[in-house]
Amino acid sequence: MDSVREIQWYASAFDAVSNLKVKRVATDTPNPQVSLALYFVRWIEAATGGKHYANVQTLLEGAFSGANRSTPKWVERMAIEAYSQRGRRKRRIRAISK
Repeated sequence: MDSVREIQWYASAFDAVSNLKVKRVATDTPNPQVSLALYFVRWIEAATGGKHYANVQTLLEGAFSGANRSTPKWVERMAIEAYSQRGRRKRRIRAISK
């Protein structure tokens, strides 16, 4: 008899969770290429102590050229993209630490 009540409780809990609306706070850019490039910049920074945006930009331009693709505009704006990402992450931290 107790197991029936427990199963009913689980069913109502799952129903409540399935109807829950959660606001998603953006913490990263929606473009996966930019996200990966910024991850690479952070990796370079950890290894060398500097961000070296110009070197990463040259590397990315070469990679896109080697793939016969035009270089996206965000490659020239790596520092701006990184700054925007830091801002989004700070807002996310403030939102979850209230």
